[in-house]
Order: sequence, then structure tokens, then C-alpha cells
Amino acid sequence: MKKRSICLIFIILIIFSGGIKAENIVMNNIGKMEGHTLYDIKFHDGTNPGRSELVFNIDTLIEEVRWMNYSQKRSFDYTIEMKSDYLFKNSGILVDSDWKNNSLIIYSETKTDLDFFNLDVRLKSKSLADNINIKIITGYEWQNYYFVGYGTEQINYTTDPPTIDNISDYTNTITYEIDYSIPYLALSLGSKDMKDKSYGIVLGYSPLVEAKDVDRHLLRNKRSESDTDGKAYFIEADMEFKVRKNRSFIIKAEHVNIETSGTQTQYFADGSIVEGIPVDVNSSQLILSFGYKLRF
Repeated sequence: MKKRSICLIFIILIIFSGGIKAENIVMNNIGKMEGHTLYDIKFHDGTNPGRSELVFNIDTLIEEVRWMNYSQKRSFDYTIEMKSDYLFKNSGILVDSDWKNNSLIIYSETKTDLDFFNLDVRLKSKSLADNINIKIITGYEWQNYYFVGYGTEQINYTTDPPTIDNISDYTNTITYEIDYSIPYLALSLGSKDMKDKSYGIVLGYSPLVEAKDVDRHLLRNKRSESDTDGKAYFIEADMEFKVRKNRSFIIKAEHVNIETSGTQTQYFADGSIVEGIPVDVNSSQLILSFGYKLRF
């Protein structure tokens, strides 16, 4: 429902912008997204320290749609961008490892399908220089990941020899959903008045990142929820090649790094609850994409 509402607002803004004397630009890209989002918890059973890390690897194709509205009558321009893997879904392998006294005791790999959605809204100043585009950006980015895991292979190193359990591809073993909320400031640098091609670089930072996740271990009938905060930084670079007055091809690269920490609460099937577990929730993302840009 939340994603549908965002898409509806996006369409309404485009429709109503038609009455404003402005230049509209639409960019549509297809790209490859790689990286991971993970959480790492630390615990103590009264005798031995331990930790558990779940790494949800990201390896999928995505579609990116960006709408930009420029007007000489305003002191700023704005951009709305959406990314999704709606057409593709498949992702990388979930790696789950449990440690006690710095020794690996449980290791598993799980196939995953990913439902990914990203919304980025930006306000961009006019250029602060004459010979080069230097602009200040303030923005807000929301990232949503929903993983469904199946086909798990688990190795138990607490037995001698280690035992291996295989779970069918037809059995879901885990679901994991995480939201990253990222208000940020950025600096944009780019070429100006180039005839056939242009370039741009964006450097951004946020000290106000918030992350909330829900992890459901379906076989263990256990639910975990985390609430964390921290920082993020990102860099974007693109090259634009004009083929007509109002049409261009775009090559774009983007890297995002997120680091947060907080606490996790675990809810067990017998009704017991464990609170205040220290947790780190981090993500690293790399996107390489290619597409086209239209001006109207």
C-alpha cells in the first residue's frame, strides 16, 4: 500500500507540473545492483561470548525512473527518483553464521528472492558558478528491502563430524524486511554548456540515518526486530551523450554505504522475549546502469 501511494503521488506531480512553465526531464535506466545488507548481533550466554551475523547479498537487475523539473522562476529545481527490481526479483545468497568464543558453530547458505523499492526526493539549488555546475542538494531517500529465503543448506560444527541439513527449495525458511530512512545533504559538480556530452558527480552524506528491520525465522518460529541509527555516504557519477536536441543516452554509476547501530528484540514461540541485544545494521550497494533521457 505504501509503495502504491508513492507511485500515485509521483504520477500526480508529473500531471500537475504540465501547467508550470518549466522543463521536464525523464530518465529511464536498466542496471545491475550488487552489494549486501546485513545485521550482526552480539550476545553472552553467561559463560561464553557469541555473535550471529546474517548477510543478505544483493545481486539483481533493477529499473530506475527519474523525473526532473527545472524552472528559471524558482530558486531551486526538484527531482523524484524511483528504483525497483519489480521485473526481476531474484537476488543473491543469504549467509548466516553463528559464533561462540570466536569459533564458528553454525553456517548456512540460503537462496533468496528480493522485492526492492527505493524513493529519492531532491531539491537542488541553481548553479553557484558560471563555468561549471556547482549545486547544493538537500534530499530524502527511503530504501525498502524484502527478502524471502528458501532452499537452505546448514552445517552444524558442534557435532563431530559436522552435520549437514538440506531444506527443499519449495520451503520458505526466513523472511527479512528492512527500511532505511536517509535525509541527506550533497554537493553536485558537473559540466556546463557542452555540446555533445556532459558529466556529473554527486557527493552526499547523512548523519541521521534510521533503520528498522523485521527478521522472521519461519522454521524456528522466532521473530526479531531491530531499531538502529547511524550514518551514510554516497557517490554518483554519470556521463550523458546527446543524440538529438531533446534526447540523450546515459551511463551511470552509484555507490552507497550505510552504517548503523542500536538494539534488537527477539520474540520466541513460547512467549518469551529478549530485549536490548546490541546490533549493527549495515549496507553497501553498487549500481551500474544504462538508459536514456528525454526533455519536454
